[in-house]
Amino acid sequence: MVLLLISGCISSEQSSQPKLFTLQSDSLYFPIAQFHGYSIADTMKAQWYSYMLLGLKEPIIFNDSSSKEIFRFTWLRSFHHPISIRIVKSNDKIYLYSKEADGAGGYQPGRIIFDETRILSIDDWNTFMDYVKSINSGPKYVERDGLDGAQWILEEKSSRGYHVTDKWSPDEGDRFRECCEFLLRLSGIKIKKQEMY
Repeated sequence: MVLLLISGCISSEQSSQPKLFTLQSDSLYFPIAQFHGYSIADTMKAQWYSYMLLGLKEPIIFNDSSSKEIFRFTWLRSFHHPISIRIVKSNDKIYLYSKEADGAGGYQPGRIIFDETRILSIDDWNTFMDYVKSINSGPKYVERDGLDGAQWILEEKSSRGYHVTDKWSPDEGDRFRECCEFLLRLSGIKIKKQEMY
């Protein structure tokens, strides 16, 4: 069992006490080994990401035993809504599951305010896979963190296995960022320019 203490900005309507929640060891959405190392910071990061995905009511995909190809972009901006976009290829059907909650990625997930499923074309899938192929040769974890910004997390569960690419506020023009932005465009979730970070 994992206990995680979450603290952050508290509005006047909220309790001044930090939130305490519990994740069972089998509720973590990421195997710790997928991150840079096995440090306490990596464990806390996996717990934080899991907490947000749990709030978004997302499934755990790393242990999915089906033949489906699944990719999930999780976008955790410090002060803006957490978002998850999952693309699933099941035989010749391609689905896009998009969710947004009204909390903040650096604090609490909040309640889901956008939850939509779309059927994609094979052209959409092929374009996405072109992005994936172009980033697969790069590092899966980039040692670059900051106080405020956003975690851009892309999971892959396919015939190649399970992998996580995790970057903090990638620069414009970064191929990984472009891949995730493509999913954002497909999702239909509206993002203000000043909230893209």
